Amino acid sequence: MNNIRSKAKTRSFPLLTQTRIIALLFAVLICTIFLFKVLPLLFAKEKGNTAIDDAVPQVEEYIKKNILKDSESLEIIHWSKLVKRTTLDMLPYRVGVVYKIKKTNGTFRMESKVFDLDKNKNVMFEVSVPPFENM
Repeated sequence: MNNIRSKAKTRSFPLLTQTRIIALLFAVLICTIFLFKVLPLLFAKEKGNTAIDDAVPQVEEYIKKNILKDSESLEIIHWSKLVKRTTLDMLPYRVGVVYKIKKTNGTFRMESKVFDLDKNKNVMFEVSVPPFENM
């Protein structure tokens, strides 16, 4: 009788089988990949581009500092998609922008430029192009 009671008290959960261990490790691996790789992609924007209008803040700052005069104001009309170029190109990114500048006399001047950017998306080269052409 004492022997039966001692067996009942020492009863434990069934051991994990090899299949259950592998399934558990696989589930942990999938959750880890989702947590560190997929989830940040869903909530983060690409560095240098806003998710809403594909704007590149570095280019906008460049326009304000190097193209505009103090008396003019900037209104962005359209951003082209940020294009990642081939590895053979020295400057890996290109983006186009169409914008209006308000002059001191109240009139507007429209300009369109294509910017070549380095790997950190800083402006390295600019080219004026006619507005509303494919960039």
